[in-house]
Amino acid sequence: MDKTNIEAKPRRKIGFRQLAKAVEFTVKLMGRALAKRVKCTILYATETGKSEEFAMTLCQIFKYAFHAKVLSMDEYDSNDLEHEALLLIVTSTFGNGDPPENGEVFAKALLAIKDPDNQHKDKGKQTRYKSVRTSSLKNENRSLDMNNKEGNKRDDNVPTNTGLLKNVRYSVFGLGSRAYPNFCAFGHFLDTSLHALGAERILEMGEGDELCGQKESFKIWALDIFKAACDTFGVGDENTVSDAVGSFSQIDLTWSPDKFRLIPSEDMSPDICEGLSKLHGKTVVSCRLIETQQLQSLKSSRQTLLVRLATQGSPKLLYSPGDHLGVFAENSTALVDGILACLHNAPPFDQDVKIEIQSQHRTPLGNIKAWERFPKFPICTVRTALRRYLDITTPPTQRLLKILSTHASDSSDKEALENLANDPQAYENWKHDKYPNLLEVIEEFPSLKIPAVLILTQLPVLQQRYYSISSSPAVYPAEIHATVAVVKTRIQVNLLWIIFQCDIIPPAQGQHPSGHHGWPRYWYCSLQKFLATEENRQGNFTRIT
Repeated sequence: MDKTNIEAKPRRKIGFRQLAKAVEFTVKLMGRALAKRVKCTILYATETGKSEEFAMTLCQIFKYAFHAKVLSMDEYDSNDLEHEALLLIVTSTFGNGDPPENGEVFAKALLAIKDPDNQHKDKGKQTRYKSVRTSSLKNENRSLDMNNKEGNKRDDNVPTNTGLLKNVRYSVFGLGSRAYPNFCAFGHFLDTSLHALGAERILEMGEGDELCGQKESFKIWALDIFKAACDTFGVGDENTVSDAVGSFSQIDLTWSPDKFRLIPSEDMSPDICEGLSKLHGKTVVSCRLIETQQLQSLKSSRQTLLVRLATQGSPKLLYSPGDHLGVFAENSTALVDGILACLHNAPPFDQDVKIEIQSQHRTPLGNIKAWERFPKFPICTVRTALRRYLDITTPPTQRLLKILSTHASDSSDKEALENLANDPQAYENWKHDKYPNLLEVIEEFPSLKIPAVLILTQLPVLQQRYYSISSSPAVYPAEIHATVAVVKTRIQVNLLWIIFQCDIIPPAQGQHPSGHHGWPRYWYCSLQKFLATEENRQGNFTRIT
């Protein structure tokens, strides 16, 4: 038979209705499969958005073996707590050991579950929870630890079979900075409270220090808790764990030259308040500086300032005495200009740009790469990013120094940077002796050629600082007063200056004795306005040191 004469059979055409039915059937199968999976609830509490970012990442990992969902603590119904199979918590700590604002309701609920009788006795005092002192949290944590110390050693890996939450498995990851006291205090409070209520801790609490490899610490904990959860519930296999580990690298925001890019934006950049609101996940409004008043005598070695701010009639700045005011400020123009002059392959400094990250998505056809907007970072110029949004004064972390070492053309610079990145003691000595800002690091290692996109994606965000309000709206209805202690130091840093840099100071007054720009005692006099967050938080006034 002549094969060339064989007519090809026409392909069967699939109509839209048939395709829709197939998709519907697939969705139903997926729904049934998910319904059979163990449910995993991931809760987060955050002030800056970092905990939310980590919680979202954790959810993507757990979807490989669990029916996972993410909720903010203020969205969660605490009545569901005893019905949870697996509960994971990612939280930061606010101020002097208190919960972030969106974690307060959940914290109250835990306290009420632990002591329901006291809940009714102190019903009128519940709204004062956010003024709970760190000492009370620490004492409670210490007593819980004392009571459960031996039990933890014996029973952490088996159900306790006692308590309201006896069927709940959990683990906690706390975010914080060891530059402040009460490191991860709220995370420890949740960890010990859940355990005291009978929940089974399947992995010890993880901690992430903002000053030292926070993302790396989270990555280790996230993979460990995924493996521990799979073992606890008998789900998944080696392939599942391998896929989850692989997905982590896909959603990780760590640096590689081909993962990030800056492109011109057709959209206009938002104003500063809108940009800060987007970056920090909270409403930010502008305040005008009325005046500052020195409260100490000229002979005093101490500096205490009364700062008067005009609310300009903003309804978002209603407050009560003792509340906290979150304040943003900007970096020094001289410092910003110095860094801009050293950037490599940077777009025009005053051109609006947006950051994109290359991500991978798993599909039935395999992995697909696509460029997506870098999460949360607003459209802005490179100059604005350095001046308003990024912390350019805190010494780079070891992780960032490791990245910078790959951009040093001189072998001695490269070797020195790698040594600082890999030797914790050398790094701590270097940071203590010099406490360099980003420009000083570039000057110390002059062969560095740093891409602008590296700076915009890898530097930490410039955080707000909270101050206790010392005025009453009954006496000053359109003003907010803050009393601030300014601490001088001969070390090559002043943390107040890190947060509030200014460039209007005369050089004779503004020169730090260590050579750093700006002597902090003058910073209030030069700021034209503050940017303040809408939430006025109660709590302890923490002196800035």
